[in-house]
Amino acid sequence: MFCSKCGAQNPDNAYQCTNCGAALQPGAPGAPPGAPPPPSSTTSSKAIFSMVMGILGVTCLWIIAGIPAIILGFMAQREIKKSAGRIKGSGMAIAGIVLGFISLLFAVIPLMMLVIAVPNFLEAQVRSKVYRAKADMRSLATALDSYYIDCSYYPAWAEYEKSANGSMPSDSDAFLMPSFRVWAEPREVKTFMMLTTPVAYITQFPPDPFADVPGATYCYYSDNSGWILVSPGPDKQFDIDPFEDYVSTVQQPSSLLLEKLYDPTNGVASRGDIFRVK
Repeated sequence: MFCSKCGAQNPDNAYQCTNCGAALQPGAPGAPPGAPPPPSSTTSSKAIFSMVMGILGVTCLWIIAGIPAIILGFMAQREIKKSAGRIKGSGMAIAGIVLGFISLLFAVIPLMMLVIAVPNFLEAQVRSKVYRAKADMRSLATALDSYYIDCSYYPAWAEYEKSANGSMPSDSDAFLMPSFRVWAEPREVKTFMMLTTPVAYITQFPPDPFADVPGATYCYYSDNSGWILVSPGPDKQFDIDPFEDYVSTVQQPSSLLLEKLYDPTNGVASRGDIFRVK
């Protein structure tokens, strides 16, 4: 039979519990003289610490106190269950577990919001740069057309030191790709008439937001009958070779250029160049 006081199992013919000494049958004799008193119930220290850590978790320490609150709470529950009533504090253990999970939510929810917000923020930044590059090219296109009306030809292009990106590192794409000419030999006086001087068709060459060197302007190439402006796009690598891929006598934009066009539907940071042609 089982003791109604402590739950311990005893022989069927026993008159008193072998664990706590309580009477098992009516009229059973009490504990013999000198026998130790039955153990008194105590409150689980783990349950107390679990509730305290849970309170700290929801108030200030969040996950730092929340995880110990949950662990201590479950340990206290197991301890109380095995004690057969000698250890109390189940309510405090449950409270500690609940508060621990709540404190975890306080930490996890902001983290989830951060995980969602950061990629969206970075994507918005890339999209903003794409819009900026396209707007810059529209402004440059207007300046180029105005220049052509006045001069009957488009501004000269140049590579390396003679280009608008001549001060960039010599191993950079900005330095190696053709761009607006800003310097000429004395005998090439006509090439001094560029978009910015002596007539300001545009106040300055706008920097390409996707250039591999900060401050570098867009790639520019002209074959006298037309022109092309190129930005490497979000991947910052030129896919278009203006010398090979652009011919003004071909209807523009050509199929070859369209194959190398940046398309955000392929991914915000996908390959491809941003360009504008005449």
